[in-house]
Amino acid sequence: MSNTLTTVAKDNLCVETVIRVHRLTPKECYRLMGFSDEDFEKARKVVSEGQLYKQAGNSIVVNVLMAIFENMRPYFAQEGI
Repeated sequence: MSNTLTTVAKDNLCVETVIRVHRLTPKECYRLMGFSDEDFEKARKVVSEGQLYKQAGNSIVVNVLMAIFENMRPYFAQEGI
């Protein structure tokens, strides 16, 4: 038999849980949305950090948009567009 692991010191046995939260930087947000570092640097020169977060959040993932367009291409060819 063994004691249950707890966060309370009991019978000289204690397990400590540490939760660390990492806040994404604006650059990481831009990367997740599919933008290049060059695009980020251009935006960073003209807007504040708060605006960078908003712009990344209001965008669509570039790679997803490109995949949607590629899947639509055959339909445009059929319509003569």
